[in-house]
Amino acid sequence: MKPKTTESGKRSVKKSAAGKTDKKKQEISKKYEPSEEEIRALAEIIFYQRIERGEYGTAEEDWLKAEEYLIYSKE
Repeated sequence: MKPKTTESGKRSVKKSAAGKTDKKKQEISKKYEPSEEEIRALAEIIFYQRIERGEYGTAEEDWLKAEEYLIYSKE
């Protein structure tokens, strides 16, 4: 099978599906990661707000909420 060429005589290169996967990996790796100190500060705020409302919860839940908020607020 003969490779396709363009009008200028250059071969056209088809991008593979693997190239798309590599791009997605690069985009994911560029994702913002908040520092531990940023997460801790926001988790403390979330904790006090939760206590003020009289809601039950754990420190781990507060931490995860803070981390998720910081990550998705930077997008």
